[in-house]
Parts: sequence; C-alpha cells; structure tokens
Amino acid sequence: MPELPLEFRREILGPLAAKLHARKSTQLLGVGSCGKSNIVRHLARADVQALYFRQAAPTLLYLNVDCQDLADFQDASVYALILRELGRKLGARADAAQALQPQVNEWYRATRVAGGDGLARDHLEDALTLLLDGPIQLLILLFDDCDDLIRHASPALLKSLRALRDDHKEQMAYATATRRELALLETRAPGQKEMSSEFESFFELFSAYSIAITPYLEDDAKMMLHRLEAREDIVTAPLNQHARSELLRVSGGHAGLIKAGYEILKGLGRMPDENMADYLFRKQLIYAECKKIWQSLEPDEHADLAALVRGTKPEGSGLNPLQKKGLIRKRSDSAFDLFSPLFDRFVREEIGASAAQPSKAAAPASNTSAAPNVTFDASNYTVIVNGRPIQLKRVEADLFDYLFANRARACSLGELLTVMVRHEAGANLQQSLERQLYHLAAKLNVGGLIVLTHHPDKSWQVLAR
Repeated sequence: MPELPLEFRREILGPLAAKLHARKSTQLLGVGSCGKSNIVRHLARADVQALYFRQAAPTLLYLNVDCQDLADFQDASVYALILRELGRKLGARADAAQALQPQVNEWYRATRVAGGDGLARDHLEDALTLLLDGPIQLLILLFDDCDDLIRHASPALLKSLRALRDDHKEQMAYATATRRELALLETRAPGQKEMSSEFESFFELFSAYSIAITPYLEDDAKMMLHRLEAREDIVTAPLNQHARSELLRVSGGHAGLIKAGYEILKGLGRMPDENMADYLFRKQLIYAECKKIWQSLEPDEHADLAALVRGTKPEGSGLNPLQKKGLIRKRSDSAFDLFSPLFDRFVREEIGASAAQPSKAAAPASNTSAAPNVTFDASNYTVIVNGRPIQLKRVEADLFDYLFANRARACSLGELLTVMVRHEAGANLQQSLERQLYHLAAKLNVGGLIVLTHHPDKSWQVLAR
C-alpha cells in the first residue's frame, strides 16, 4: 500500500495546524465519508508534524481520541479513554516523555477499577500537569467522530473539559471532528430555548475556528484511487485511464463515492455501455454514500439544494455552508452546480420522494426495489445473495437472523445487544458488537451490492427483497 504523500490534504491540514499551533481550539466539519479519518491519522505522522509545526514538533503530543471506542458517555468513561490514549502515545515516543508512561498507565488502571467521575477527572488533571510541567510544550487533544459524545455529554463533563483547557491554555488546544456543527449538537430539555451555560462555555472555544472538509483536490483524488487499485491482487485489472477520469469526475472527488464507484467498476471489469453517472447511480453502494452526505446536512441546506436542482432561487441560509463544504460550486455566470453528478441525481430523486411522501422524508431509505435477492439458511449459518452463498460464523449468523427478520426497518444497537449478550458479556460489549457488525457488512457487501447498511444514528438494516 503506497504511503500517503507528505502534503496530502494540505488545504485542510495547513490551516488546521496553524490554528492549533496558536492554541486555538478548532472544529473540523465534514459530511459522511468525506475522508475525516485519513486527515486525523495523517496528522499523527512525525514527518507531517515536522512539516506543519516545525521547531515545535519535538515537544508536541498529538492525541487522537476515537469517540467510537466509548462504551457509554459517562464522564469517567471519557476521562479513562483520554488517559488510555495518553499512555499509548507516550509508550510510542523515544524521548523523555516516554518515562511518564508507567505513571499515566497507573492512573488509567485506577480509573477503570475504582470508577467515579471525580477520581477519573483528578487522575486526568494529574496526568496533564505531569506532561505539561515536563517535556510536552503543546498538547493537541482531538475528539474524532464525536457527534454522539457532544449530544450525550453531561453538563459537568463539558464544564470540566473547558476548565482543563483553561488551566493549561498556553500549552493545550482541542479539536473536534464531526458531521454537524457543534452548535447544532446540543440536546436540549423540553421547553429549553437557550443554549445551556455549560454547552455555551465549551462551544465558545470553537465558535471562531471552523474548517470544512471539502472533496479531494484533483491530485489527492487521483492518488486515493491509485491506493484503492494497489490493494487488489494481481488478478484484478486496474481501471483504464478513461474509466479513472470518468469516476473522478462523477464522484466530484468525494472519498466515499470514489471508493464505492471503484468497487462497482472493478467488478464490472470494463467501462459501462451507458453514461457513467447513470450506471453508477443505480447501484446500492452509490445510493448509500449519497444518503450519508444528505443526512449530514441541515434543513436549510436541504432546502437550498432543492431550489438549485429545480432551477429556482434559494431562499434559505444554506448556500454559504454548502459552498464551504465544497458541495456546490459557483460558475462564471454566478449560478451554482452540485459538486457531483451522482449527488445531483440523488437530490433530484430525494426531493421527488419527499414531495410525494412528506411524512416519510426523514425515515432511513431502504430502496428495496433495487435491493438484492437474499435468503438465509439459519441451520448452516449461510446467507445467499443473488445465488451466491456466504458462510457466517455463529455470532454473525445470530445477528443476521435478527436483522433479516426485521429487515422492514432499521434495528438499533440496543436491540442488537440483546442478541450479542448470548455470546459474550463485559464492559466492552457494545464495542464488540459494532466490530461484529462491521465485519458482517464487509462479508455481505461485495460486488457493488449493499445487503447490510449502517445509518448515521448507528442503527443497522438489511436491504433485501
């Protein structure tokens, strides 16, 4: 697998690093499957840190806290996860900071054993003080994929995170990576009209500093497609130049659409006989990626996209954020085009469906009319997709059995935990469940088909006729 170029996503990482170097907490905002994870991981590389932070890089500690690793959103769980990642990062260093790992790990273990929000918070404060009074001059704490954490975080947690940063504001900055603006993620009590003081205090750190993750620029888009091709065995022929160019054009440079389109085209083995966008849009993988983008947007953005594809004047406040996210592009005549012909087709279809069925517009789309034929032999743990058998493990078969029986709707993680608990138990049960579901989806979703889909609210659904 070719390594990402040093200057990969410089248009995003340059401004982000400059703000964090200046101790300005910053929110990274990107629609579904836009490539947030690649950006977050790329900044962890020592040579990338040297490029952007220069002389400050040796005393920088960059901590990527993956919020999908949280089993729950209790304050102590969040503090423990930060301590765990601190220990891991310190252990990977080759300087004086590595000597601090045993103490940080001890605080992490004590937090896990004893529990309690107050103790966990005290241990994290002790760890930060130990680091920042010692060899670390700048700590960047990035909360990756943290939409759900922000929605469910207690006021006490948000207040505490703000206080921790204020206590070390000369040496510490936060970053968040979310699909939606932080200001829109607060969960308000019935009748609550104003932002809570705790949420407002935390949000103030980020309110002036927001960076939207746009689709790939041309060179990065070409490179990412090349990486996808490099993963294949020698039997899978690479796409020809015309197919590559057409895929990059119709995807608009969106990471998820590039990957989905490639998976479909490599299975076809040639250019489709018809228009590339028309051919790809009928595929479940493409529909699902477009749906992720749509579900990441706000009502004003939906309304203005609808106006643009209808050829009417947008009346909402969605144009500016859509431009910042790179989802619409201004032409020389001041009119706008959607960034991708595939997403343009999706919006047109979505609006037509919404107009006909307004009460169902917010429901997850199953698009079963184009779904594959699926049967399930529970006795042999075998799923048959369009005549092709797929062998499952027992835990996978039990999960699929439940999902298949309830395929008319999406199934929540809570429901699926009742299946998972038959096979294992423990504090990390939800993590284990999600790993099983992702492995199951990887087995089933092949050849351009989607049998098992994952909705933004973390529910899962089988799409089958």
